[in-house]
Amino acid sequence: MTHPRTRNELVTRLVRAGELEISGESQEETDSYFDTENFAFHGPDGFDSDYAGLTEYFQSIRAAFEDRTIRRGIIVAEGDLIACQTWIEGTFTGPFTHSPAGKLEPNGARVVWDLMGIRADRQPEPPPSARGRRRLTPGLRRGCLRWGAAAVQMISS
Repeated sequence: MTHPRTRNELVTRLVRAGELEISGESQEETDSYFDTENFAFHGPDGFDSDYAGLTEYFQSIRAAFEDRTIRRGIIVAEGDLIACQTWIEGTFTGPFTHSPAGKLEPNGARVVWDLMGIRADRQPEPPPSARGRRRLTPGLRRGCLRWGAAAVQMISS
């Protein structure tokens, strides 16, 4: 049986995964934080995606917005569930191809995503042949990521 992650482990992994999605620093490391085969993303307005779709979404954010930052607010973790406030900001300098409204052309404005995320850090039971073995690169087994009521606002420069 896999051991449950501590609150500090959950928070550290959440923060690092977000930093990687925004920076694009290492796709391989980013992938290690997700169950890439079973991942499900549920966003506002009925937007649902798998891991490949979420990866494409963040690639489009990185292409369209410069000076990107990510900040975390209140984080609540209990068991394998974690919820947190998140703000992603960037300057709109290139076409945004994955907007829910379709492709958007840049306007130079500062944009803020105001998000509330809830995720499950579910680790599947290893097969009997693997029990007792140490996993060298334990991935974040995310059964679900839900962003609720995402508010995106343009800030005048």
